[in-house]
Amino acid sequence: LPNNRVIVAEYGGNKVTERDLKGNIIWTKQTNGNPHNIQRLPNGHTLIATNNGIVEVDRTGKDVFSLPNVQQLMNQFGQLSGGYKTRKGQYLCVTQNGLVVHFDKDGKQLKSFQTNRGNAWCDLLPNGRILLATNGGNKVAEYDPDGKLLLELDVPSVSMVTGLPSGNVLVASHQQGRVMEMDRKGRIVWEYKTQGPFRARGR
Repeated sequence: LPNNRVIVAEYGGNKVTERDLKGNIIWTKQTNGNPHNIQRLPNGHTLIATNNGIVEVDRTGKDVFSLPNVQQLMNQFGQLSGGYKTRKGQYLCVTQNGLVVHFDKDGKQLKSFQTNRGNAWCDLLPNGRILLATNGGNKVAEYDPDGKLLLELDVPSVSMVTGLPSGNVLVASHQQGRVMEMDRKGRIVWEYKTQGPFRARGR
């Protein structure tokens, strides 16, 4: 975030915190479920995707929006492993069995596609493309909004992946204790070893 702050999905603690770079907590929001990912929106609100829903909260932590009909999706395909709000104002959900679904603000399903990638955690790129990492598996994949596979990389024991402006990807491996920047041919162009990284982002 701006002002040298980070926002953290504390999965096991059922909360989201905003912190300074010394770790001091500036803002906290308790969540109904395990938060998978969070997104600070242009209006200052925060979108929180948990295993059982997507909610948008204001700067005071008050819920201002909750995506309807998500429970119906979970009843059919299982719990969520991620979610984002797109630049078009739509909502993107990924289920634990790799189904990607787009909803409008009323919870109407617009389109979906199946990746067949279990336990896939996601990142939404500015151009609308979707990055998936098979948490604990060995694959990173990129799809366009309609489900066309654009990129697939072999990454041993990948935890999470995020996109970089260059088109490269930043990969964290909790099991191997390293963070890697990889180009689109799968070559490692930068690497950092540390204890137990789950996710990394560029600044």
